Amino acid sequence: MLKHKGRFSSDYFLGILISFPLAYPGPPFYIFSFFVLSALLLRAFNKKVEVDFFAIILLFINSISLILSSLIFNFEFGAGSFTALLGGCIFFVFFVLTHFIRDNGAFIKGFIDGVFVLCLVTILLFFLLGAYKYGVKIFYIPDYRLWAEGVLPDWPNYIVFFFCCAALLLLLRDKKVSVYLVLILIAAAMTTSRLFLVCLLLSIIMLGFLKLSKKSFLVLIILLIVTYFLADFTIGFDEQIVDRMSKSNDREGLFSILIELWSSRPFFGYGVISLHEIADVDYASFHNSYLEMLVKGGGVGFVLFIAFILRGGIILYSSAIPKTDKAILFIILFFFLFSSLFQNYLKHPHIMVLFTFLFYVLPSSYKKEKLV
Repeated sequence: MLKHKGRFSSDYFLGILISFPLAYPGPPFYIFSFFVLSALLLRAFNKKVEVDFFAIILLFINSISLILSSLIFNFEFGAGSFTALLGGCIFFVFFVLTHFIRDNGAFIKGFIDGVFVLCLVTILLFFLLGAYKYGVKIFYIPDYRLWAEGVLPDWPNYIVFFFCCAALLLLLRDKKVSVYLVLILIAAAMTTSRLFLVCLLLSIIMLGFLKLSKKSFLVLIILLIVTYFLADFTIGFDEQIVDRMSKSNDREGLFSILIELWSSRPFFGYGVISLHEIADVDYASFHNSYLEMLVKGGGVGFVLFIAFILRGGIILYSSAIPKTDKAILFIILFFFLFSSLFQNYLKHPHIMVLFTFLFYVLPSSYKKEKLV
């Protein structure tokens, strides 16, 4: 499935734009996502599409709830902004307009090709900027981990998601281990994010569903070992890297604060606000998509959010996609949901588009396009 039909349609270029998370002057103003939004909006005047009614209702109610919560919080404390109110409905808008992508294969090819270029740039800069000189310390010393900050967009915690997503989609599309895939995984490792290890593990599981040769498994296992020690040319094994890679409590304090914040406004939350407006913390973001929705939308918004995710899973499960491809898509869905426990990925407009496309648009359009 998702084979490109051989033509470079406008959807191919939309995929490229979604692959590059450039924000100006800074988040959440991801300029390429709004180019995509504008292009799809033009299509909406000339084309009709089927959008899941239940999902529309869930997101619409959630958007209204977030906007009302924002207005109430603003009235009580004088915080909030017009931009925040727009944030209350942006997911709804992206969800609807993503359904106007016409050529699924071209869109995914554009996304993968765009990410591949970013990966090549990452590998090149890793050596040009001298990041390799840090050895394995690059994995646990904050200043070293940020070696590409200000040079590459959304470094490192968000850009690695794009690298990993492209790697998993490559396996879904090509069903083989390729140089293309290996280079993307190497670039993901160079971000120093632990999400790379999750991606590599899921890639190996995918190969099990694809029933590929032992050689393919061996390639990825060797890649795991090589990338783990990639930067360590002269320094012996450093135990601190194990502490960094296995550390799970570095954000427990933040999560406890978020739970306390939610308990103060348990039903409708605070609305679309920044973390610094309601808490004195060192973190710039919520670092958890679910707790972010719990704080912003309260119990009502959280239930609607989870129902929306489950609805996507139900649509995927009931689709006519072949069993192997369906199993791989569920692995990719798990990747989206699991990674969102440690970073608020699902609020990112580019990732909103990818989520909607993979778990709503693609399963729904499978019969009509007869993807093979």
